[in-house]
Amino acid sequence: MSSSIASIHGVHMCSGIFSKGFDIDLFNTSGNKPHRASVLFGHNGSGKSTIAGEIDRISKSESNGYLYGENGRILNLGDEELRHIRVFDEKYVETKTRFKSDGLESIVMLGKQVETADAIETIDKNIEETGVKITELQKQIYELEDGEDSVNKLKEKAKKDIEGGGWRNRGKAIRGTNPKFNESYWKELLKIQSDETREKLIEKFEQKINAFNKAENAGTSMIAEISPIGLSPYDEDHLKGLLSRQMENPELSDREQRILDLVRNKKQNMVVDARDIFTSEETHVCPMCQQEVSREYKTSIVKSIRKVLNKDVEEFKTELNDAILPQENVIRSIPEQVSASTKIIFQDAQSEVNELIKKYNDRITQRMENVYTVQTEETLGLAKALERLNGAVEKVNKEIRAINDAINDKKNLENELLAINDKIAWYDARANIKAYKKASDDLKKAETDIGSERKKLGELEAEKAEKQAAMRQINIAIDVINSYLANVYCDSNRFRLVLENERYKVLSHGHPVSPQQISTGERNILALCYFFTEGGEGKERGHEDDNPQYIVLDDPVSSFDIENRVGVCSLLRDRFEQVLQSNGDSKITVLTHDASVADHLQDVFNDLRTMSPVGKFNYGVRRLCGTASEEAPYKESEYKVLLKRVYNYAESTVEEVNESYVIGNILRRVVEGYSTFNYGIGMAKLFREPELTDRLGKDFRILETAMYRLLLNNESHMQVRVGAMNPRDHFEQFSYGEKQSCARGVLVMLYKLDEFHVKKQLRGISEADIEKQIKCWAKQFQAR
Repeated sequence: MSSSIASIHGVHMCSGIFSKGFDIDLFNTSGNKPHRASVLFGHNGSGKSTIAGEIDRISKSESNGYLYGENGRILNLGDEELRHIRVFDEKYVETKTRFKSDGLESIVMLGKQVETADAIETIDKNIEETGVKITELQKQIYELEDGEDSVNKLKEKAKKDIEGGGWRNRGKAIRGTNPKFNESYWKELLKIQSDETREKLIEKFEQKINAFNKAENAGTSMIAEISPIGLSPYDEDHLKGLLSRQMENPELSDREQRILDLVRNKKQNMVVDARDIFTSEETHVCPMCQQEVSREYKTSIVKSIRKVLNKDVEEFKTELNDAILPQENVIRSIPEQVSASTKIIFQDAQSEVNELIKKYNDRITQRMENVYTVQTEETLGLAKALERLNGAVEKVNKEIRAINDAINDKKNLENELLAINDKIAWYDARANIKAYKKASDDLKKAETDIGSERKKLGELEAEKAEKQAAMRQINIAIDVINSYLANVYCDSNRFRLVLENERYKVLSHGHPVSPQQISTGERNILALCYFFTEGGEGKERGHEDDNPQYIVLDDPVSSFDIENRVGVCSLLRDRFEQVLQSNGDSKITVLTHDASVADHLQDVFNDLRTMSPVGKFNYGVRRLCGTASEEAPYKESEYKVLLKRVYNYAESTVEEVNESYVIGNILRRVVEGYSTFNYGIGMAKLFREPELTDRLGKDFRILETAMYRLLLNNESHMQVRVGAMNPRDHFEQFSYGEKQSCARGVLVMLYKLDEFHVKKQLRGISEADIEKQIKCWAKQFQAR
């Protein structure tokens, strides 16, 4: 079954400058066969790294972007297919390679080792943080157990507050013995809450302790309540009407009128006494004047008195006598258990009532003694006084009932008093109790937390040991990596890894190197070698690339040192060939910002199409243009173009003035480009390298003389690209023939140094013609 990887045409972007959503074609669709390889060219800042990063996130299902096929059809790649989409970029280098110092040596970690090392580093950080927390918790626990504000000291402070507030004295007043401040009591005290003020609690305690004491004093006998005062005998309105009643005057003689005047002048008693005296048979002499009185005279006097003090008067006096208010119904004896304050209230009310009763009785007596004298005084307020007395009676009875209730429920009253006493004690120590509770909660939490942190520490240490064991068990195919490194450096001893004591060390020319001695280029090369090795993890040798895969490389050449580019290109050619040959569905995309790298990659893919067992396959070059990509026509490298111009000038028969004008600069750029790229040296040193001069043989001196003309202007370098050739050099003074001779000398020299190189770079010209021409020109420079 064909893999969907073979159908990948482009990527839908959702990040960076493409965040609004854009389709970037990665492969051309023209032709009969789908393209299996592509080069995506874009200047710095054009979004190449963003594209590589998006593809990487898509492979990890971390992006809203997606890969699509022909006509924009979304490809639903399975997990296995996504796992075989692999991206090499700066992020890969950072996350997959790590160098650590071990004395003067370098320890290298690759791939899962880096992930595991990062995990161990995170665990170490967590272990350190957990250790700090445990230390802080230990200090906190010490302070809460033994410090100035520890739970025990706060408990002692609370105890002092409680005892200082009179808790023991109140407890003794309730039970007769001092209460004990033990752990059981302390636990109960911690449960208490009260919103009442201390003053209110003390007031309640006093009331109940009085009732409790009365109950104690009353023993087990019930106390009878006193009856309230009946109000009916004390009708003030009736008394007022009786005392103010007017008696009618009888028709009297002069003597009788004089008797009435005596009665009205408050001498009624004298009149009554006279009546009694003269009624007696034994009275013969007037007690006032001592004159003898006859029976007839006594009878006449008694008759006159009785006319004045007639029957109505007697009945009125009887009515007045019946209206006298009784005091004996008011006098009460108060039980001794009643409080003194209530007794005083009752006694005051009783005294007031008795005093008013006496005043009314005095008024009645006066009227009885002077029945014809009307009394018109206002009422004395006896009714209200009686109400106050009955209120005092109710207070007395209320206390009597409380005493009786206390007698019946003395135990409940005792418990209420104890509860109030505890609330007062809580109130006195509430600040330290609150602090104690908080300290206790903090201590409990700290003990729980330290237990959790210690457990966590144990788990972290176990996890670290597990990761360390896993680190030691990770096997890296260092023989494959070393073979790739040897391919890059063309030297198996230049830079290699060795396994020693379960760690991978770096050797250069057989000697250990420190991390500071490892260049960025060397690190990048190692990362690239590991990248190609990582794809074969867990697979049988020779079958590492059997599965269809999509490899994306972001600037894999231009990021390396110039002297290593050839080696890296050689590695890429080798790996590309293996990937494309192992599975017909595999695809490759290389992104670059360097036009010369794009040219080299075209050479690599062209070479694979014609010289390797991969077979014919299509590839394309695309260029980023804003938020899209477009197909770029095949473009020969600048070096190839310049070399062809040199060849054409060398074989020309007629001078082309414009070409002669710039040929000197073209020749210098060709020679400098060749020497820089192939040997990492400037053109001036090309004739000072013995190995190279040996290749030139006996013609070396003549060619050196020819090349000397190119050295006259040393301001033009291959590294400094210019848009137009600079004609203002010493070549202006040379003739067309001398310039053409110099061009032929350059071609002869390059041909002697690397015949295959010249033929490949002059592709499009018959190799036979090239060989024939250069051999012909070489005769010009043969030593005589």
